[in-house]
Amino acid sequence: MAQGIIAAEEEAGEDEAESLEMIAPGIFREWLCEGRIISFRVETVERTSLEIYARANLDIIETWTQGQPFLMLQMIESNVTITQHLHTRMKEINTAIQHAGLQGRKAIAHPSRLHSDTLRTAWAGRATSRLTTNIFSNYDQALAWLMEML
Repeated sequence: MAQGIIAAEEEAGEDEAESLEMIAPGIFREWLCEGRIISFRVETVERTSLEIYARANLDIIETWTQGQPFLMLQMIESNVTITQHLHTRMKEINTAIQHAGLQGRKAIAHPSRLHSDTLRTAWAGRATSRLTTNIFSNYDQALAWLMEML
């Protein structure tokens, strides 16, 4: 998974991938494409980690530069089941993006086609005129879709 992201960045002209930061057990944050795409990787459904994940997302949303396309990649690892708590945190993040009036794209990637289809159904009809959310079962496709806005 990470190799695919690095390869996509190199194709986009990046010299090297930005650093991956663990912000809580099982939660990682990384700025991609010279800080124009924020990426979170979720490897756990532990409540305390998910609360830190949500707060980190909200902090970024609150400080995002108006007028700059908002580009976010939420990567949910294959060992993670979409629990009610995770789904609630994801809805909270989406609501904050809408309230902030940010324009751009949010990609949610989960390698399980079943989970991706479930997410797609759960998120159907939630698109706003300012933010487009798309669900992928392939990380590289999700990143490429976000990079189209750069």
